Amino acid sequence: MGAIDSFISSMNRSEGFARAASYEVVFKFPVGISVPSRGQQLSMHCNTISWPGHDLQVQARKHASEPTRNLVQSHAFEGTIDAIFYLSADHRERFLLEQWQELAVNRYTHKANYYNEYVGAMEIYQLGAAKATRTFTTEGAPIKGNPHIDKEADKHFHQKTNIAVRKYGIEVMEVYPATIALTEYMYESANMVQMLAVSFNYRQHLPINIDDGNKRPLGTT
Repeated sequence: MGAIDSFISSMNRSEGFARAASYEVVFKFPVGISVPSRGQQLSMHCNTISWPGHDLQVQARKHASEPTRNLVQSHAFEGTIDAIFYLSADHRERFLLEQWQELAVNRYTHKANYYNEYVGAMEIYQLGAAKATRTFTTEGAPIKGNPHIDKEADKHFHQKTNIAVRKYGIEVMEVYPATIALTEYMYESANMVQMLAVSFNYRQHLPINIDDGNKRPLGTT
């Protein structure tokens, strides 16, 4: 088997490459924010998000003239999660995130609340495609332009298609929006959609096992 055939075979086994535009974000708010539909809109309006990293922390050890060994001492979860959202005309995305921030510190009294009162969670999924069959019904009427389908004998027909499915995911724990960035306005960009940049702090993330019970993105059937 040649190199090209091996490469194609490898891609077939892994079901292709991951696509940067195929992702899903699910927000799980702290108990102080109790309207799930607001989180769904925030998820749909997420234009960009960074997948968090993971690094091993090492300490150098050297014996006599031997080359240095870097021994792993601990691990950490690198950086913040940066996201950019489409901003609605009524700024509901900003308002929701500011409400989340107010669970951490009251903007009027300036007093901080307990950690468990403002941390939530987040799930990030890589989406792929799976083959499926879509079934249509004629409800007793012939399909327009196809005289071969009898309206009494054939009331259903099938079409091969692809559906979005979750391929890999992580659960991000103890999340909260640490920074809501400023937004700029200018007359020169009259037709540009306004965006909102947010940086989330978090503690750690763990992989999610994808199975038949959770492989479909939210809002799909």
